[in-house]
Amino acid sequence: MKKRLTPDQAGKLIDAPGQLIRVMLQQGNTSWGVALKRSNRYTYYINLDKFCEEYKINPDEVAAKLSGQA
Repeated sequence: MKKRLTPDQAGKLIDAPGQLIRVMLQQGNTSWGVALKRSNRYTYYINLDKFCEEYKINPDEVAAKLSGQA
């Protein structure tokens, strides 16, 4: 699995809407990701390991949780 998450994937892992994750990143309220503004659009980067550490998620179980098996 990649070491990067999308806002929607991150939201699914903590039962939050992807839009909430986007807003958190845009406001700079996280230690695990950033939002970069290019023209009128944002690009999001979420570090899987830091995200899992913050929310106490086992990184080895992320793929199963995202596919709905866990």
